This record gives sequence, C-alpha cells and structure tokens, in this order.
Amino acid sequence: MLEARGLCYRHDPRLPLIEDISLKIASGEILGLSGPSGCGKSTLARLLAGYLRPLAGQVLLDGAPAARGGPSPVQYLPQSPIQTMNPRWRIGRIIAEGAPPAPALAAKLGVEPGWTTRFPHELSGGQLMRVALLRAVAISPRFLIADEISAPLDAVAQAELWHVLLGLARETGIGILAISHDEALLSRIATRRIGFADRMAAIS
Repeated sequence: MLEARGLCYRHDPRLPLIEDISLKIASGEILGLSGPSGCGKSTLARLLAGYLRPLAGQVLLDGAPAARGGPSPVQYLPQSPIQTMNPRWRIGRIIAEGAPPAPALAAKLGVEPGWTTRFPHELSGGQLMRVALLRAVAISPRFLIADEISAPLDAVAQAELWHVLLGLARETGIGILAISHDEALLSRIATRRIGFADRMAAIS
C-alpha cells in the first residue's frame, strides 16, 4: 500500500498548493487522478515518488516511511521523458541505468534493439516514453506514478501504451497512479478515480 497522510506543500509561502492531502493506492490498483492545470497534480506525484519533501505529513509504504538509498519502489514517469535522460548517453546506457532489463520485457514494451545505439533526440516522443517505462519497470517497482504519460501520443500509441501498463498491473501487482486531463481515458483504465476542481485540499 502506498499512502499519503496529511500532505502539505507550497511553492509560494503565501499560497498553499497542497493542503492536508490523504490518499491510498493498493497493489495492482489503477487510481485515476484528474484536475485542471495548476491544481497540484504533478506536485503530488513528485511528493509520492520522493522527489519533493512535504512541509507536513508523510508518504508511507506499507505503513512505514520508504527506505532511502537504492532503487526506489515508487517510480515516477513525467509527461516529457526526455527531461529525465542525459542527452549525451545512448539509449542502451539510459535503459540500464537502474537495472539491465530482460529482453522479453523490452519486447513487451515495444522497445526495439536498434534503439540502444541512438541518442534521446533521435527518438520520437512515443519511443522515448517506452524507453522511460522500460527503465522504470526493470527494477520491479511496487508503484508507478504516470503523470500525463500518454498526452503527447496519438490514439493508437496511447491505447498500446496503456494496454501494456494494465497488463503489467495484472501480472506483477504494480499499483499505478494515472494522472490525466483525459476523463474518457481514465474511465477506461482506472479501477478507482478521484478528481480536483481547484487546488488540492483535505481529500482522501
């Protein structure tokens, strides 16, 4: 279980962005999160993944704070995966950054062997997202935070990507927080949904 208890965070000290947020994501669950731009969805994602520290509250894994050091059991996928990749590294090195993935997993995610000798700028957005996903799941995380990951993709690529992710959730029990503006997408993929009309405050 991945859990947020009473999280608070703000960029501007005069204006809380996230105020007293509590939520839970179970293993194998696809929790859909929607809301307008600027309401704090990506900030919440980074808090859950440990990229940011809350001003108050806790992020817990199975009731205890997540251990520091080593590969994180909570992996974060942003909308623009190229921002998380060293532009001087070839794709093969980027993929192996966490743990060398099994060839069968790469094939399942649609990552072609020929990509490994290329640099990030030589791949399309959809290809880079598959690379980022492979790098994230190669370490066998417990939870995946997917922040608008299919927004830049066409309908076919979007469907293919989520078909793979839902299959991983069924096969491995990975829990997924799916953040999206696309209500129709969330209605198809999520086992449970929450939404925010404005800034995040006092929900569970």
